Amino acid sequence: MATTNIGFSEETYTILKQYLFYKESTNTYTKIGGSGNMYVGGYQMGAQALQTIGYLKTGSYARQGAAAVFNPKNWTGKGGVYSARDFLTNPEVQERALRENVSHNYRVLVRYGIIKPG
Repeated sequence: MATTNIGFSEETYTILKQYLFYKESTNTYTKIGGSGNMYVGGYQMGAQALQTIGYLKTGSYARQGAAAVFNPKNWTGKGGVYSARDFLTNPEVQERALRENVSHNYRVLVRYGIIKPG
């Protein structure tokens, strides 16, 4: 099985993705939830993760915390997303954001020696 840029096979990534989608939102892309209703979408992405992968402007999370996702001024426009509503209504962007976040986290874990590549 070939590995992806996120360190494991597409088959394994698909299983992870399906599990997260059900666990986090019961398969609903438009969910707002989590502690204080501060996580958005099918994979319940928070402000810090969205900032890390470029959907929220740098410093948004530091200034506004988890609520940063609900201020349209914080969104960068990446992927055509300018607000939480745009993010919630765009499953393709949510899928891309999950892959970007998993890939980022994989690279961090490898960099710090927590896991080995592949």
